[in-house]
Amino acid sequence: MTPGPPFAEDFEQANEILRKENETLRRRLAEAEQVNEALTTGQIDAVVDEARQGPLLLRRAQEALQASELRYREIFEYSSEGIFLLDVTSDGRFKVAGFNPANERALGFSSADVSGKFVDDTFPEALAAQVIPKYRRCVETGMPMSYEEELDLPIGRRSFQTVLVPVHNAAGHVYRIVGIAKDITERKRAESVREAAYRISEAAQSAGSLYEFFQRAHEIVGTLIPARNFYVALLDPEKGMLSFPYFVDEVDPPQAPRPPGRSLTDYVIRTGEPLLASPEVFDDLAARGEVDSIGAPSIDWLGVPLKAQGGTLGAVVVQTYTAGVRFGDADKDLLTFISGQLAMAIQRKRAEVALRGSEERYRHIVEAATEGICSIDAEVRITFVNGAFARMLGFTPEEMLGTSVERYTFPEEVDEFRRHMDARRRGVAERYERRLRRNDGKESWCLVSGAPILDSDGRFAGSFGMFTDITDRRRLEEQLRQSQKMEAVGRLAGGVAHDFNNLLTVILGYSDVLLQGLEPGPLLEATQEVRRAGERAAALTRQLLAFSRKQTLVPEVLDLGDVVRGLSTMVERLIGEDVKVSVVVSPGLGRVKADRGQLEQVVMNLAVNARDAMPNGGSLLFELENVDLDDAYTATHAEIEPGPYVLLAISDTGTGMDAETQKRVFEPFFTTKEAGKGTGLGLSTVYGIVNQSDGAIDVYSEPGQGTTFKVYLPCFAGDAAVRRPVSGERPALRAESETVLVVEDEAAIRQLTKLILQKAGYTVLLAESPVAAERIAGSHPGPIHILLTDVVMPGMRGPDLAERLIRLRPHLCVLYMSGYTDNAIAHHGLLDAGTEFLPKPFTSLHLTKKIREVLGRSQR
Repeated sequence: MTPGPPFAEDFEQANEILRKENETLRRRLAEAEQVNEALTTGQIDAVVDEARQGPLLLRRAQEALQASELRYREIFEYSSEGIFLLDVTSDGRFKVAGFNPANERALGFSSADVSGKFVDDTFPEALAAQVIPKYRRCVETGMPMSYEEELDLPIGRRSFQTVLVPVHNAAGHVYRIVGIAKDITERKRAESVREAAYRISEAAQSAGSLYEFFQRAHEIVGTLIPARNFYVALLDPEKGMLSFPYFVDEVDPPQAPRPPGRSLTDYVIRTGEPLLASPEVFDDLAARGEVDSIGAPSIDWLGVPLKAQGGTLGAVVVQTYTAGVRFGDADKDLLTFISGQLAMAIQRKRAEVALRGSEERYRHIVEAATEGICSIDAEVRITFVNGAFARMLGFTPEEMLGTSVERYTFPEEVDEFRRHMDARRRGVAERYERRLRRNDGKESWCLVSGAPILDSDGRFAGSFGMFTDITDRRRLEEQLRQSQKMEAVGRLAGGVAHDFNNLLTVILGYSDVLLQGLEPGPLLEATQEVRRAGERAAALTRQLLAFSRKQTLVPEVLDLGDVVRGLSTMVERLIGEDVKVSVVVSPGLGRVKADRGQLEQVVMNLAVNARDAMPNGGSLLFELENVDLDDAYTATHAEIEPGPYVLLAISDTGTGMDAETQKRVFEPFFTTKEAGKGTGLGLSTVYGIVNQSDGAIDVYSEPGQGTTFKVYLPCFAGDAAVRRPVSGERPALRAESETVLVVEDEAAIRQLTKLILQKAGYTVLLAESPVAAERIAGSHPGPIHILLTDVVMPGMRGPDLAERLIRLRPHLCVLYMSGYTDNAIAHHGLLDAGTEFLPKPFTSLHLTKKIREVLGRSQR
């Protein structure tokens, strides 16, 4: 190894000075010998002058030699580096010729004990075997050499940097070695400590767990302790003693004794103080009850606590079992330093493990959360977003990072968003509902819980928010509000239609009476106009009843494809030649159970609506197919249940509708047409019929992109079809003087009914109330063949009255009449089996025909 410290250079300079003085001395001595030789040979004259100078020169040479020896001795005696002289004998052995005090202190050998003795006789065998090969190499090469070595000495293991300088005789042979040894134990120890600190820090960073870190740190500590044949363990108070035996020796270690009992390690951890335990210390601690005596007098035990912020983390324990080896203060200091490094690393590792665990838990919670989580900086740029929030808006988290939140805000709501941000800058936390713009441009409603983020100085640094998707809830709330509004309007419309039908019954009935008695002329024409106006009013009330779902349905099992195909020709004539009509029916289309007439009205109303949206022509497509509505769909359409449905989709290429128009499209009397062009009841009628048939209807439209109405009707799973009554007018059957009991609270309708029936040949009994009807039924001496009663009357409902009267007269037939059907007559708009019903308004022909049909079926 190359010499490193400055002391080697100083030695070289001093050695060079001594070499030059020796050369001068040898030259003077050679001149003196020449003079002496001349005197002995009689050459007096030749050397007279030289003889005169000889004593002077010899004295000067002797003085110079004495000065040189003095300087050399001062260097030898007072040098801080160890200097030793080795004479090389003819048999290749090395005899100690000099040993300065510094060397005595460094090696632990006395000069008197080793001077004049051979190295291999004086030094311990292991030490001699370690140093003699280096001396031999210096003799063989004849060149100075420098190296570092670690020696096992009586005072312990020490490190040296040694320089060997060979001294040659006149023949060029090495007869002496001058050695200079500098004790670098502390430097090496410092380097070891720095290396240990680095390796411990590296192990703490790379270890995956505290257990793995303890294993690595154990080996690091074991390689740094200067003792031999020892046992090292790291102790963790949280898990007890983590024992990892590690032996340091050049030979196989002997059987290691058992480690100290837990009580001893607990002592170090509990007291937090280092403990150098000799046998005497063990005995003293055992006597005081601190530890159990382990009965091993040859064992030294050194425990150093790992102190860190927050308390004692554990201990480094070193246990030696080779007799004669003892711990010194330097060993204790080294172990204490390493313990400090370990404590910091352990504390840091624990913090890292805890932080990593916390981050893992946080990441798991954040990513598994169904709520959206987002944070933004002071410039409203997104700094973090979890997967749920990104999916909520149709993006990936990577796409959203760094973007401005205003990108996800509708333009008309930017000012509202900025007001919320201003509140956040004032430190206000808020909870509110907000509409966000998705990647596809659609809206996503969120419940926002927002709070400000402050920096270490308390200044606004951003905002944190949690977003709960309430889009479906808002849609359901909107549908509920719409449904409640429609229900309220429906109830109003139904009530108005009921009362209006009573009036129309009188108008149409008396119009028929007048028309039968008037001769051609102006009065007949005026009466006919009155009747036509009444019929138009009756049609309007039927539409109101359809919207309010108060109509009476006569359902039957239908192939909806046949219904639509049967209407296609009529639709083509209705909407004009400039609109192309197409019907596409999927194979295996399911059947539905509904009122044919009502479904035909749905198709025609939607066709007319499409025609009005295509003033310049276009195309109209009817598509029919089977669909299964799952929970995802029905979750946003509370009016229907999951299951199989038949879908009727009617699509046009017309002008389309905006979102605001779509929200109101099914409202009664709402229309986008100019005044006089429509009543606004067409689509509301469709809505009522579909809902009364247990179906649902949706509209999809965009301005300029056309419109699609989707009608869903439940598939009929049964085999039996409902027999539909034969349609068409038939002449009234002949009356046979049967008696009819008429119960009606409206006097005008009672009198009209009496007039029509008496004219047809029936005996009519009138009752203005259910109570009067019971009295008449109980007192009338003759038979009563049929009860014609209104459904809704003050005091008692028609079905209840019928039940009472049938107890008195078991063969009594019953025919109900009403401006609308109530649950007493129709459950969800469907007639109970066997119920006979006459809707208002009715004409004289309708009344007499229905009376005759009911009586005829009763007779059969």
